[in-house]
Amino acid sequence: DVDYAQSIGIKTGPARRLPDGKRREAQTIAKRAYRALGLSGYARVDFRMNDAGELFVIEANVNPDLTAIEDFNEAANAYGWSYADLLQRIVTAGVRYPAPWKAGPNKKYA
Repeated sequence: DVDYAQSIGIKTGPARRLPDGKRREAQTIAKRAYRALGLSGYARVDFRMNDAGELFVIEANVNPDLTAIEDFNEAANAYGWSYADLLQRIVTAGVRYPAPWKAGPNKKYA
């Protein structure tokens, strides 16, 4: 709820003033969480970091809001992708995904 978040001062966006290597560590942890949860397609992994610099995964959002004004697109923009780039990458990944059902009716799903 955007109104609630604003009323209590919550602001989302890219992390600022991260110690050296922390961004790469977050990326590595996000990829490991994605794989450990058996996810496919796109997802957003949310973190919190304590004062000691420890990262904690708080959520893997497997259906993040794809509108241009939401966090998922803002993260893509921070990475250098336009909104159109983001959507095209999702569509391309979906088309290329080797879904079990594509193997035919005689194949068992994992």
